Amino acid sequence: MRLKSYLAQDGKSASKLAEAVGVAVSTITRAAAGETLPNASTRKRILEETEGEVTSADLFAEHEEYHARRDTEALADASTRQTTEMSCQEARA
Repeated sequence: MRLKSYLAQDGKSASKLAEAVGVAVSTITRAAAGETLPNASTRKRILEETEGEVTSADLFAEHEEYHARRDTEALADASTRQTTEMSCQEARA
């Protein structure tokens, strides 16, 4: 189960999990968003505290998806900038 889905369950929260794991709340929220990948000992503690519901594979998948989205957005932005620049150059010609 993805960490984001785990935290969305009734009675679960980033602050409760962070306290149980022994990390900052931001570590949990950033991992749930896929922004960061917790270190091995934190991944192990997350696995233990979620009773196996959130695995290292889940955390890696969230992290990879986050970066794939960022890469796609960056390519789209670059393409838009290039199109805009070409249009400006054509208008000046």
